[in-house]
Amino acid sequence: MTASARPPRVPGCYEDKLWEFVAEGELRLPEDPVTGELIFPPAAVAPRTLEPPVRWLQLSGAGELVAWTVFRRAYFPMIPIPYTVVVVRSAEGPMFAGHLGGDQSARLRHGMPMRLVFEYADLEAQPTQIFNWVPVSGPLETPHDLGEQ
Repeated sequence: MTASARPPRVPGCYEDKLWEFVAEGELRLPEDPVTGELIFPPAAVAPRTLEPPVRWLQLSGAGELVAWTVFRRAYFPMIPIPYTVVVVRSAEGPMFAGHLGGDQSARLRHGMPMRLVFEYADLEAQPTQIFNWVPVSGPLETPHDLGEQ
């Protein structure tokens, strides 16, 4: 199994269940029982109603590109530069960040369809399944490919 290296995850106190679902290949978020809005990041209570969530809903895996930036400075020694960070709005509403290897700015367009993928990353030398967002047409250039140059 080839895994891209990533910085260690800094767990929030309500994210354990989220990462349990991700380990099973699902992205689920808690739902506000009053409004039906999804809560991201996960929390003990819904921000608008202060009601505790009672169920976790699975996301469809569809999204659209909202913004991106290219990092040309190394903030994490295990991630080769340049790399592109994308912001994706899921079809269900919550926004997420994703990582694409290399400078992908010439190929990206606002509103382009994105899809959820699951991949392995070395977090503190332990392969761990994470989620990421890539263009619907497939990854433009994977972090794994860049790390093997």
